[in-house]
Amino acid sequence: MSVDVATDGGTTWETTWVTPPRAATPGDVYVGTRTLVPVSGGLTVDTVRDSSSRAGLVGATITDLQHPVSTAVTVATPDDPRAGNGLFTLFVANPGKHTLRASAPATPPQGKKTKVHADKAVRANLS
Repeated sequence: MSVDVATDGGTTWETTWVTPPRAATPGDVYVGTRTLVPVSGGLTVDTVRDSSSRAGLVGATITDLQHPVSTAVTVATPDDPRAGNGLFTLFVANPGKHTLRASAPATPPQGKKTKVHADKAVRANLS
């Protein structure tokens, strides 16, 4: 499958995207004009740590309980030892008070209320 694009009313066409035979299905392509609408919100940033060992938890899921579709997964930070493992950044829509929950296998969930500010980044303080 390939996608060809014309920018001159169809006089000339250029192939801009080619996929392997099984990679795309008809539902994978959108033809039309998309409208991007700004969403008010801010970033929450923190490191999730195991409550007993204090080691950063890689692979923990962070969920905004007011908007459960808003999630992030903590990551390792091998190139920045000062950041520490277990780092996450989560965009939270609608500024104000939110409750974030961190959950990971074999670890009790941690929850914390945080105040999100529009167009700013705040520490979630989950650890």
